[in-house]
Amino acid sequence: LRKWTPTATIKAYDDLYNKYVPLQGVKVRIRYFAFLKAYHYTDANGNVKFSSKRKDVDYSIEWERDMWDIRDNNIQAYYNGPNDSKTAWNLNISEGTPKSLRIASIHRALYRYFYNNTSRVVIPEKKVTISYKDREDRGNAAGEACGIIFAYGDKLIVAPSIGMDLSKVVSSVYIYGKNGNIYRNPSQVLSTTLHELSHIAHCSNVGFLKFAQTEDHIKEAYTTAVQWDMTIKEYYDLYLKGHTALSDLLKFITSQKWPLHNRNNKYSPLFIDMIDDYDQNIGGAYLVDKVKGISLNEISYNLGRFMTINDFKQYVMSRSGFLKEKQLYFDLYEKKYVKQ
Repeated sequence: LRKWTPTATIKAYDDLYNKYVPLQGVKVRIRYFAFLKAYHYTDANGNVKFSSKRKDVDYSIEWERDMWDIRDNNIQAYYNGPNDSKTAWNLNISEGTPKSLRIASIHRALYRYFYNNTSRVVIPEKKVTISYKDREDRGNAAGEACGIIFAYGDKLIVAPSIGMDLSKVVSSVYIYGKNGNIYRNPSQVLSTTLHELSHIAHCSNVGFLKFAQTEDHIKEAYTTAVQWDMTIKEYYDLYLKGHTALSDLLKFITSQKWPLHNRNNKYSPLFIDMIDDYDQNIGGAYLVDKVKGISLNEISYNLGRFMTINDFKQYVMSRSGFLKEKQLYFDLYEKKYVKQ
């Protein structure tokens, strides 16, 4: 039999880009000659190449790597390709397979977080298991990596894992693919996954007890900042800077336009405002933000010091520069959004 070379190209549709995006780091597997298997990971162009074979092969994707495992409900997620093939596999994951498209978006978020983490934020210390639920959004849940953290709506419920490995029972994160009967956009699934991953990383790096005692305003301000930062970088890498749809998504993520009457809103731009050079107080309706100069990396690696807003305030005030601006910002933040 003449030898041939199995190859594959894996891409997924993105709603903001309105094109197919190469999927990097996907585990593509071939099976050949009874039970013999081989796998390789796709490169930056979504391509993978295997050694030459004489037999035909069965292609598939196994949605996992050393640092994560994506589950379809509670079982390993796969994408089964052509069987008994002696040709290249060119896959464009589209809305024609909506569940697989959302799983591909989760993979993009994971790859960004673990392998393209240019802001150098902390990552989870244990393998992350993510369950995709192909149904309406009932909240997200974070688990085994640091006790169990259930997030329903705007409430976090935490419980210790008591030293048990719960990874076979409960996933680290649950992501729901629909709002009602409508599928969430791939960009929304990607962004939400980044948000939940940063909860896991926060908890696993500071420890369960400290995480459980940390104010929700700190927890959600951090995850909001990571979500904002990595979503921007994911789409800037696709040359979408200034794109209207991306701007709309970022406005939603960053919570820059907090209504002044909405007190106790935890999803705040508190950390973002320390990083960016944008003052959202255009027209006088929002927080005055003339503060900058603190990096996301710095915030991330000091998370264990920030259990309350006051902890973070004292840290920020100890830094040189913008002292009046910082004091004004925290005065407004505490008056308008935290205190009753």
